[in-house]
Amino acid sequence: MGVFVKYEPLPYADLSSTPTTLLSTGISTYPHTLIVNGISVTNTTNQSIRFNLKKNRIQTSPISIFRVKEFEVKAYQTIDIAEYLGLQLVLKYSLSPSITENIECFSNSAAQKFDCEITFTVRHLYRDWE
Repeated sequence: MGVFVKYEPLPYADLSSTPTTLLSTGISTYPHTLIVNGISVTNTTNQSIRFNLKKNRIQTSPISIFRVKEFEVKAYQTIDIAEYLGLQLVLKYSLSPSITENIECFSNSAAQKFDCEITFTVRHLYRDWE
């Protein structure tokens, strides 16, 4: 038994003002602590958009915090938000006490369209993973 690391990318297309969960910990998703390596955002419109990133913790008393609030992404620009802002994002998972976390993103209006790709590291403490 040891620590094994697995790198994962998750792409999302045609997002806008509806909050979209990019990544979450939990029994049915990733029952491990996750380290976010990057969040690449591409504005697919010809006008600037405002990008928002929220972190949610589900525990006895749920907590939601903005990690990015109304970050301007210029027309057709691609930017790695995590790198540009120096964000350190870790999503915790715990059985006891029960803690899961997720991050979601959205823009300020339905007309503010963007694509997004999140890259992250999964830390495994056993060999039974794909």
